[in-house]
Amino acid sequence: MGEKQAGGGVLVVDDEDEILELLEEYLKVRGYRAWTATNGREALERIRTEPIDVILTDMKMPTLGGIELLETVAALPRPMSVVMMTGFGTVETAIQAMKLGAADYVLKPFKLRDIHKALISAHERVLELRRQRFDAGLRYFYEYCNGLTDRVGLNGGR
Repeated sequence: MGEKQAGGGVLVVDDEDEILELLEEYLKVRGYRAWTATNGREALERIRTEPIDVILTDMKMPTLGGIELLETVAALPRPMSVVMMTGFGTVETAIQAMKLGAADYVLKPFKLRDIHKALISAHERVLELRRQRFDAGLRYFYEYCNGLTDRVGLNGGR
């Protein structure tokens, strides 16, 4: 198993089959595990069953769009990074996506090197989120074991 496959994988969400096929093939050649979904609802089903770290999603899709998917993913307990892709980019949509927690924003038509840079950044973000959660858990465990807190709970007991 390659280094990129040791963690989770990448989910590509887009309503254009050509984009899904291109990115799935590109990701697999680069050593990533890759899955696809044609809309946000299908993506949520994949997230429930697959070890996904990064989501590359189009903003405008039928059923459930990229912004709604981003909001839903942000509320999940498992850390994931979301990279938004759009052919209808404006400064306002980029700002909205970043405020909601998107790791990056890529305009269509994109260059594969732009996708690659966004993936690297998104994976680093996931690793940092996991490290922060692990550190918080260790800190809470230490405090609990040493009688510094009497609360028993998840997420650092807070």
